[in-house]
Amino acid sequence: MAELGLAPAASLDQAAQASDNPSTSSEDPVLRRMDTACAYDIDALAAACGLDAPRLLPHLADLELRGLIRRVGGGRFMRQ
Repeated sequence: MAELGLAPAASLDQAAQASDNPSTSSEDPVLRRMDTACAYDIDALAAACGLDAPRLLPHLADLELRGLIRRVGGGRFMRQ
């Protein structure tokens, strides 16, 4: 693989994880305002973060895909 200029699979996995997680939870403005024991609706998160819903929803989808939050009943979100 080295002759072809390809990295080993382990290196690719590490690079993918680093690029998928550019910020830690302590740096994320949404995660900083979420307690793990509470479920939050879009309006409460938007008000707490100073973002409008159209900007917040894609960010929540990204956090959900990264496994940092999850959807719960009633369109609410909880921190993992």
